[in-house]
Amino acid sequence: MTILIGSIKQETNTFSDVPATLETFASSYLHYGDDIAAALRGSRTEPGGFLKVLQDHGRAYLPTVAAAAISGGRVIDKAWQTLRDAVLKPLREGVRVEGILLSLHGAMLSQHCDDPEGNLLGAVRSLVGGDVPIAVSIDPHAHLTDTMLDNADIVLAYKTFPHIDQFETGVQTAELLLAMLEGRLRPVTRRIRLPMLVSPEAQVDSQSPMRDALKAVRALEKEDGIAAVNYCPVQPWLDIADTASVISVTSHDDARRAQEQAERLAEQIWALRDRFIVDRLSPDEAVKRGMIHTGPRPLALVESADSTLAGAPGGGVTLLKTLLAHQAEVTSYVTVVDAEAVQAAIRAGKGERVVTQVGKRQPEFHDEPIEIDGIVTTLSDGRFRLQSSDVMESMGPTAVIRIGAVHLVVCSNAFAHLDPQSYEFLGLRLDQARIVGIKSTLHFRANYGDHVDDILLIEDEGVSSGRFETFRWQHLSRPMWPLDESQRVETHWRQRR
Repeated sequence: MTILIGSIKQETNTFSDVPATLETFASSYLHYGDDIAAALRGSRTEPGGFLKVLQDHGRAYLPTVAAAAISGGRVIDKAWQTLRDAVLKPLREGVRVEGILLSLHGAMLSQHCDDPEGNLLGAVRSLVGGDVPIAVSIDPHAHLTDTMLDNADIVLAYKTFPHIDQFETGVQTAELLLAMLEGRLRPVTRRIRLPMLVSPEAQVDSQSPMRDALKAVRALEKEDGIAAVNYCPVQPWLDIADTASVISVTSHDDARRAQEQAERLAEQIWALRDRFIVDRLSPDEAVKRGMIHTGPRPLALVESADSTLAGAPGGGVTLLKTLLAHQAEVTSYVTVVDAEAVQAAIRAGKGERVVTQVGKRQPEFHDEPIEIDGIVTTLSDGRFRLQSSDVMESMGPTAVIRIGAVHLVVCSNAFAHLDPQSYEFLGLRLDQARIVGIKSTLHFRANYGDHVDDILLIEDEGVSSGRFETFRWQHLSRPMWPLDESQRVETHWRQRR
């Protein structure tokens, strides 16, 4: 007998108009069958954790698909069907398995389905029956649905913000599956839905209140008889009816205890809500601080409203425009996703002058492109290795254009803008800069923390803005904190529990 493994990960932002295709997955990674182990064994990923545990225990496994895509709009149906079928194909063909290990994001939406991952788990369950254990690792920004929890025996989310424990979560998920197979665990899960949207900017696990919430989660998970505890503050940019934060507790064959502990943890986290407040600076103020900064390391100026890891296109020019308006004379690095600007730089050639428009954003987030006039200093294929996961990343064709003291990186693909290597591999050393622009809400902190003196969040509009009141919500269930008055939200929540 064998254990089927698979991984499909994409985080959807319903406000993004950039759909995910198979090519989007291939830009990060897309592996089938035996290529999965060749590519991901030893990596700091959940499949890397799965493979280590199965190898250490001498367990046979059946690899199906491992796919990851940058956050963005909904996954087109054809792409989702291809990935879904890769997992289901051997089961449909009658291959017998003793267990299922899947790594999902948990907040993926397809063109015509708000819960494709739940539907996948339901399809797997219908094919393998009720006796085959299913264990799933997820991102804590998952849109964790009842369908997911009802069809999986174990669902386990990362416990770090920014996320650096993907490998460990994969290991723990695989070990829990083996515990079920060996009769050491009979999991029972209960969940509580919290009507809260929390900006990822406020979810730094080294700072209160997230530190306090996770301390409670970890303490509970260490208790005897508790197998898994999840706090999923959800990907907040999901304009669908059942978006909510979720707390789930899995016990060893004790439904009452799981329910009581889930309720207790939900009360603790709800009590922290007013501390999830984020201070941001205007672009002008952030740039002014950067221009007078004299510390040994640069300042990170963060365009969190244009975070490529939260579904934004990465084509915003707020920071670039502000630096140029102030005629900043300190060495500054900025990134903008704009394939047309890259092609203009390629046509001009390395060492040559280029004059072109830069900036791509959705019409409702009114930031117009700007014209730049600079020198092309670097051309690249945009491929580099992420230090955080040891996985290759691709920015697509990329150029560096120097405009005075500003070094503008223009790239063709939205990519995981969380790693200093996205600058370093282009010859832009962080220790030579005063200002470093980052398009991320949270995850950059794990990799940039030792390289910058301070982090300044820029106030702006965009697909991943933490100012939730600026969005046109059409489907989100209300009342919802912080969009609605706190007491009204609490009263409604308690009445429905």
